[in-house]
Order: sequence, then structure tokens, then C-alpha cells
Amino acid sequence: MKLIYGEKMKNLIKLILSIITIYFSGCSSHAVYEANILPHMLALDRHGKKDCLVRVEIPDVDSTKLKDINCPEDRNDQDDKIIDKHIKRIIDELEDTISKNDKVELLLFVHGGMVSKEKALEETKQILFNIGLDNIARKQSGRSYIYPIFVNWESGMDEAYLDHLYRIRQGSESNVLGFISSPLYLIADFGRAFSRIPVTYGYQGWNAVKHISVENAQEVKEMNSTFYTDNSHDGHGIWLGVDNTSNLKKWMEKSTYLVPGAVKLITTPMLDMVGKSGWDNMLRRTKLLFRSSIDYNKFDEPSAIDPFNSSTIQSLVYRNSNGGLSKLMRALQQPQFRKYQQSKKLSVTLIGHSMGAIVMSELLRRFSDDNKDLTYSEIVYMAAACTIRDFEEAVIPYLSKHKETNFYNLTLHPIAEENENVFIDILPRGSLLVWIDDFASTPATRDDLTLGRWNNAKIEWSFIPKDVRKQITLKAFGIEDPSTNLGKGNKIPQKHGEFNDIDTYFWRPEFWHAPKN
Repeated sequence: MKLIYGEKMKNLIKLILSIITIYFSGCSSHAVYEANILPHMLALDRHGKKDCLVRVEIPDVDSTKLKDINCPEDRNDQDDKIIDKHIKRIIDELEDTISKNDKVELLLFVHGGMVSKEKALEETKQILFNIGLDNIARKQSGRSYIYPIFVNWESGMDEAYLDHLYRIRQGSESNVLGFISSPLYLIADFGRAFSRIPVTYGYQGWNAVKHISVENAQEVKEMNSTFYTDNSHDGHGIWLGVDNTSNLKKWMEKSTYLVPGAVKLITTPMLDMVGKSGWDNMLRRTKLLFRSSIDYNKFDEPSAIDPFNSSTIQSLVYRNSNGGLSKLMRALQQPQFRKYQQSKKLSVTLIGHSMGAIVMSELLRRFSDDNKDLTYSEIVYMAAACTIRDFEEAVIPYLSKHKETNFYNLTLHPIAEENENVFIDILPRGSLLVWIDDFASTPATRDDLTLGRWNNAKIEWSFIPKDVRKQITLKAFGIEDPSTNLGKGNKIPQKHGEFNDIDTYFWRPEFWHAPKN
């Protein structure tokens, strides 16, 4: 009876979520990854540990050498050993790369939410190949060699909502209680969505008719002169790309909004039903990357080989945090890496897309100890799902302490943000950030809205302290606007999920910089 109920319930929920999830995660078959991918990929599961559910196959390698990649039967006892071995593989490869090159740029990239494990792995392979091609050209011109590390975390909406329904109760995992109470939670979610229909329909109606405010070139110029009070902001600026949408296309976008309107009457409450709880659990997973859910079930002293043992308050709080990303950052605290930075042989760039910006903000809060941690030269947020408050509490203090650090906030054009549509326009319009602000989150003030929307960010920009302004760029990509990018052949993001497409070359500085007016 339990199995029948569980399977039927899961199938029903997955059917509801599939329309939402497939657009962002895509359909992909299980891929084969060569050995050279592994030192550049930290794949973490929903516990924040090594993701043993994704099988990594290495052609022409004896299967006995894969034991440290695949899960043993008793995974809880072996998780730390598995991830420690994998991180050692990453660190050893990084050190070898530094020894062979004059300058190395360590690029730490975290993808956003609603990305399947398969898609994250496939994108890692493709992006790594393109960075490899870039490295050939960079070496010839004497620039830094890029060593990327991709943090691929389990961020699918379907699994996040099922966690809420079946497993997570008051911040803890409880499979038995979760299963027993799952019908009550499903009824509560349905009741919440049903009671909020006047609100969600109201949002959709307003979005269909409201005028989207867009600054003209003169207004953007005035924003720059107000924000930057001197001329010492080389490479930085406030820049809003041009909307080159034809009048015919604009008219079609408005008129077609009404055609699938009847379908939106169904899909809007569905999104509201799963969105809030799914979003909460995806947020939970961003935190588990640092302090694993398994950490709460044991009371141990730090590992004897763990280099993270300073006497600062920060280390006392986080020394027992054994999430995969915490382990990686502690491994990078080894003295040789700080020496590489002091000699200008190593630099570090952080790039977070969407929910990856939430992860990066947490990383800045936890790993910015000047006595232990590496310094970060460039911090890039692409369509950031973190709140304005996160930015104020994590990024601004770091910039204030590190005048050599540059920060870039990249957004869609405000019209592209509001008009993004999926599945022939049967879901509520707007990017994932619009969905978060309108459905999934409950902002108490405007500081709780997402940073990655132009109309949110431009308000925050007036509150940024003057002493860090020359380190900051705000850039909104235009719509079909060739002047948006300085790089030849760069794709211009038109949708939320396109920022980390391989043909945007998002790791190149020209993608971040504001074009000169």
C-alpha cells in the first residue's frame, strides 16, 4: 500500500513539475566523461556531499580505479573519504598547472537552480573544451592560463519539491514522518495556491498591461556621472543595452499574451503551488554545499589532516562544516596557494549564475579571512538570484576590504526580463527572477528582491558606499543589440538561462565589462 501510494503521488507531482523543469534543465541522456574532466568538476548531491549518483565512466581505464568515484554501499561512513580524494585530485592538478605556467587564473563557477545533473555535467564538458581553446590563444598572448572548477550541485525543482513533500520537516530529514505527513503537505500547498488565486491572477493581469520603464541613453549617462564622481573607474560603468525589437514583434508579444490566457489560468496556480516550497528547498541546498546535512548527525573533532584550524571565530564556527564546497575552500587555504598569490602567479575569479550567486555570497561570508583564505580578483554575478540584502552583507564588505577586487552585476534587459516566455507562452511570463520575486519569495522590503534584475539593481546602486563604487559595474544586455559585447561572436543573453551558454564566453572579461559610451 505504501509503495502504491508513494509511486502514484510521485508520478502526479513529477507530471506537474515536468512542464516547468524541462524548459530549464533540458532533456539529455547520460553522458560519458573523460578523465580530464574530473579535476575540474566538484559534483555534489542534495546532502552537500560527493554526488555518487552520477556515474562517471573513464574509457580504457581499469574499473578498480573508479572506486573512489562511485559510491560504496555504506555511503555515510565513506562520504568524507570519497570527497577528500576527489578534492586532492583537483588540488594536485591545479598545482601541476601552476608549475607549468607563468600565471594561472583559478575560475570557480557555480551554476544556477533548475539545472539537471546531466545537463550540468554536459555543460561542464563543453565549456571546458572551449576554455581549452581560449587557453591556447591566451598563452600565445602572454595572458593567464584559466583553470576552471565547476561546482555542479543538485538544483532541480522536481527533486527539491519532492524533498519538501516527502523528506524535509523543520529543517531536518525525516523519511518516515515525511512520508506519513506528505498528503497533509500536498493539501496545504494546494490550499495556499487556491487561496492566492486572486493575487496570482492579479500579478498576471498587471504584467500583461503595465508599462516597463526603460532609461534612455541620456538618463544612463546621468546615472554614471552620479555614481562615479571621478574618472578612476577604468573598465567599470553602468550600461543598459538597446532594445532593437521591431514594432511588429512588440505588437505580437502583446497580442499573443491573450491567446494562451485560458491555459495560464491553470498553470499560474500550479507554479504558485510548487514554487514556494521548491524554492525554499533549493535555498536549503545552497547552504548544504557548505555544511552538509550529515554534519548535523554527528559530533566529531576536525580531521587531523584538515588545514582549516586557525583560532579565528570564523574558523571555530565552520571548522566542522564538511560540505563539499567548504572542503574545497579549506584545501585552497594551504600556504603554497597564498604564496602563489603573493607572487602574482595565481589569481581567483568567482562566477555565479542565478542561484550560483547565492552560493557565492555565502562563500564570501564564510571564506574571506585575510589570514587564511585566498583573495578574489574578480566577482561576477550573472542574473543573480541572491537578494539585494545578500549583496549588501557579503559583497560590499569584501570590496571595502579588498580595493583590488572588481565586481560585475550582469542582467537581462528589463523588457527581456519581463517578457520571457516558455512553452508557447502557457506559463506565467517573466524570467526565473520574476517568478522568484512574484511567487516563490516573500520580500519584507525591496532589499529582499533579487539583485539580478535591472530595475531592482538600479535602485540599490544609489545606496552603495562611494569608496567602492569605482570597483563595480552594472550591465544590462540589450535585445538584439550588437553593441552589447566587445568580443567577436559572443552570444547576447536574451533569456535567464542563456548567461552560461558556451557561446556567450562568459568567462571572458569583455563579457563583464561595460562598453565604452
